[in-house]
Amino acid sequence: MSHLKDFRKANNFTAKEMADKLGVSLSLYWKVEGDERLPSQNFLARFKSVFPTFDMNIFFAQPEHHSYSQSKKE
Repeated sequence: MSHLKDFRKANNFTAKEMADKLGVSLSLYWKVEGDERLPSQNFLARFKSVFPTFDMNIFFAQPEHHSYSQSKKE
């Protein structure tokens, strides 16, 4: 979730500060930020509660699949 990392850095928060603000463990926060785990509904609800103006659609954007695009051109 590079968007999550970008948001955190833009707001000068450490990962520990973000985890504390969201009420989650640092381990869980790192996993979500590092794309090792998808954010749960609870994580997203907490995020929206803490940062109400953040555009949550970014969490649902699908990454491009370049290999699929290339195979469709053949």
